Amino acid sequence: MKKAFRFRVILDTQEDVVREIEISEEDSFENLHKALLESFGFENTEMASFYMSNDDWEKGEEITLMDMGKPEGQEEVEDALPTPMMSNSFLYEYMNGPATKVIYVFDFLLMWCFYIELIEEFETNADLPRCTKEMGTAPNQGDKDPDETLPGDSVSDEIADIMSDFEDGDDDEARYGVHE
Repeated sequence: MKKAFRFRVILDTQEDVVREIEISEEDSFENLHKALLESFGFENTEMASFYMSNDDWEKGEEITLMDMGKPEGQEEVEDALPTPMMSNSFLYEYMNGPATKVIYVFDFLLMWCFYIELIEEFETNADLPRCTKEMGTAPNQGDKDPDETLPGDSVSDEIADIMSDFEDGDDDEARYGVHE
């Protein structure tokens, strides 16, 4: 048995597009990056970053796909650490239990934004990573208006509503395409 995380992922689009991803806690953010792109049908052709987040979905510490050097404003500070990279940043180092929130930005021109919440820690023998639930059809990767945002007054309220809708389904298997 290995320890794993189950994440609920919402793609920032006008239509509700949600996935649940299971992945080993020993996997890197780069593995999560690849699993996300695969589950949404996107090609791994653009830059991306993860941002640790708070309950209001504000961006915190950045974890980049490629080495971006020292954080802005710290180039002259000798002991400043470079921004962590996905390939050597492991999920278990950053997850602080259920409800840990992460923002994933893919393609800095089109700004695809994914809201990720850790919903469960568990043990499994399953092959991971894998997508276990789907809701909605992901748009084509190149079909985004860079100015498109979620409707509603507040991103955190809108994300909470979508998470709740996804969670409260009467018949998850029929409604969300459960993949066991």
